[in-house]
Amino acid sequence: MPVPLTPQEVERWNRVLAAAAKLQSVIPEAFLVGGTAVGIYAPYRTSRDADHTMSDLPRRCTKVLARLEALSGWSTDIVRGQHTILGRMDGIEVTLMVGWARQTTCPIGRANLSPARLDLAFAYAF
Repeated sequence: MPVPLTPQEVERWNRVLAAAAKLQSVIPEAFLVGGTAVGIYAPYRTSRDADHTMSDLPRRCTKVLARLEALSGWSTDIVRGQHTILGRMDGIEVTLMVGWARQTTCPIGRANLSPARLDLAFAYAF
């Protein structure tokens, strides 16, 4: 049986989900992948960061980066070529990388978010 999350873990998890939703509000083509996406389906699983994928990031990297950098709460840490953007959204580590994704939309019941959904992906990152 999974151990219940502490109040601090719940607060951190909600901040991760909020950061992911905020990124998707300006980059709607990005899909959440990795541990955070898994955690939405497995209530005992949380993640400390929010990984996203976009299939056309190399073609649009400059525009995507400009949209992120115009967003309050965003800071860029590293840009690796046209394939990966690493940064922080409101203090939460966020990665945007090239990848192929099959989209699904999931309502977020464990977080008080607006919008109360995230676009998830089952992805192959390259």
